Amino acid sequence: MTSPRRTRRLFGAYCDNMTSAYVEPARNMTITLSLPPDLEDRLQQEAERQGLPADALTLRLLDQHLPAKDVRGELVTLIQSWIEEGDAREQKETGEYLIRALDENRLSHRPLFPSELRGVTW
Repeated sequence: MTSPRRTRRLFGAYCDNMTSAYVEPARNMTITLSLPPDLEDRLQQEAERQGLPADALTLRLLDQHLPAKDVRGELVTLIQSWIEEGDAREQKETGEYLIRALDENRLSHRPLFPSELRGVTW
């Protein structure tokens, strides 16, 4: 059996023996790692310096260094749902309002969306 001092929850290339991973309180996974003595000492020293248990520091390090949840995919799904359930008349009115607003708020007297080019370039 591995001693508690030799078994630490950590991430990185030092994973010699990974059996599972510790993630979040609602769905816990346990990860068992065999750490080289120098890494174990560094982890313990940093945890003591921060006044944290080694496993809490390890969770903090994992959270800081792993990629965040893919929010972009959720936003794409939300926007796509708006497009699919959108009212065509309302979208047309919104587009026309936007074009008028952009043309009205220009420093130049030349319109950004000239009516003679409607259906040709925009």
